[in-house]
Amino acid sequence: TRFRNVTGVQTCALPISPELFLVASELKSRPDYAVRLARLKAADAATRGLGGYERALKKLPCGLLENNACSVYAVRPGACRGMTSISRAACESAYNGQNAEVQTPSVWTLLRNAHKQALWAALDAANLPSVSYEYHQGLLIALETEDGERRWLAGEDIFAGCAREGTNAADAASNKRIIEQLVAGALGKEPPA
Repeated sequence: TRFRNVTGVQTCALPISPELFLVASELKSRPDYAVRLARLKAADAATRGLGGYERALKKLPCGLLENNACSVYAVRPGACRGMTSISRAACESAYNGQNAEVQTPSVWTLLRNAHKQALWAALDAANLPSVSYEYHQGLLIALETEDGERRWLAGEDIFAGCAREGTNAADAASNKRIIEQLVAGALGKEPPA
C-alpha cells in the first residue's frame, strides 16, 4: 500500500547524498520526468531558505507529492520513512493549527536513528561526507549535475551550495562517537572508548 500524506506539508526532510541519488535515478527513469522536474523546481523556489517550522506554517507541499501521496514512496529517504503517526486525526488537527500531539511509535524513531547512524558510519568508513541536505534543493543538484553521482563518489562536493542540516556541538560530538564505534566494529577493530 502507498502511504497517504495527510498534511501534504513539506516537513524539513534532510536526506543524505546516497538517498538523493537514489530518488534522482528513480525520477529520471520515468516517462514524465520533465513534468516532475518542473514541479520539483517550483517547490524548490517556494521553499528555498525556509526551515522546517517556516515550511509547516506556510503549509507548502513536497514537490514529490501527487494526489497527496508520495510519488517516490519505494525509494523515499530515511527522513521520510521515519515520519509516521498512530493517529490520522491528530495529524489533521495539528495541520489545521489545533494543539494536537502527533504520536510516533518509539520503535520508528529508534529505527530511523539506527538507519541514519549506520549510513553515516558507512559513508565515514568510505571517506565520503555524511551530510544531510535540504530535500528539494539537494535533489535538484543530484538531477541536474552532469555525472553528479560519479563526481561525488570521487570526492567532489557537488552539494557545496546546498542547505545542510545544522547540529549543535554536543550532538555533533555524540554523532562522531557513535560513527567511530560503528566503523570500528564494522572493520573488526576495537571500538574507541
